[in-house]
Amino acid sequence: MVASFALSPLPALLNASLLAFISGSIPLATTLTSTLLAVSPSGDLSINPTPKILLQASSAHVFAFSSTGNLLLDLSEGEFDLDTWEKAHDKAKEECCKEQVSEDAMEEGKPSLQTFVERVVEGRVEKERAWKND
Repeated sequence: MVASFALSPLPALLNASLLAFISGSIPLATTLTSTLLAVSPSGDLSINPTPKILLQASSAHVFAFSSTGNLLLDLSEGEFDLDTWEKAHDKAKEECCKEQVSEDAMEEGKPSLQTFVERVVEGRVEKERAWKND
């Protein structure tokens, strides 16, 4: 069995759902970030793979992590072993949860997913409290 497109929209849906909750001022106990990884037959990992890479992949994995780095969701399809899953998990956690963003990444406009969510939350809080500052 090879990977398919079945999992590909899930990270975007999860991330968009979180942003909708934030936009709607829904109280949340935590936030989450999610990403999709594809594993090639040779074992190479690809974060947010293109459709072509996904079709050629031997497995695909969706991971979601809380703002504290806890694994919230793991969905996988295709053929893989535990070692491959652990590598995919570690790469996804690095992508979703890295706290410090390098200057190069900031200049390239590629903050971590968690940093992006934190900025959205901070912006929303500032907007909600703006009436107090007027």
